[in-house]
Amino acid sequence: KASQQVNHSVGGILGEGCDAVTIKDSNNTANITWERASSANRVQYSSVALGGIAGRILGGNALIENCHNKSNLYNGCYNNGSYDTYAKPNCLGGILGSFGLSKETVSETLTVRNCTNQGKLRALRGFVAGIVGWAQNATIEDCSYTTAACEGDVNPHAAGIIAGAYTSGSIKNCTAIV
Repeated sequence: KASQQVNHSVGGILGEGCDAVTIKDSNNTANITWERASSANRVQYSSVALGGIAGRILGGNALIENCHNKSNLYNGCYNNGSYDTYAKPNCLGGILGSFGLSKETVSETLTVRNCTNQGKLRALRGFVAGIVGWAQNATIEDCSYTTAACEGDVNPHAAGIIAGAYTSGSIKNCTAIV
């Protein structure tokens, strides 16, 4: 029996988007949980991207502005895949799980501006951060993360208060209060 490879994107406002996504003035207060499959029905997920506002944005020049997450987020997917730049690892972010993650999108940009996260974050594996779990070519500015917990349970590849993994761009005027 061949193992099944599945990618999933889960967000409080948008699960997955591409080609110039704009999300403005949006709020999420619903807790989001992605549970690990039981051993009886386990699927080998290649990745789960989970975010309080958006799970995954695949490309395009994207903008997330004046958005706020007050929910608790848990990514319980156990991914044994490699964590090279374009492997699509598990990503968890209080605002956005991941942006880009392909060689074709390296010239496209993400701007996350004036966003806040007040929810508790917990990930079983992968990248986890208060604002963006993974980003390439991103500007994160005037954002804040206020909470008591940003946790990686088993083996997070990278954890950060504002960004978990970040390949290019800038982080400006951001605040972490934990």
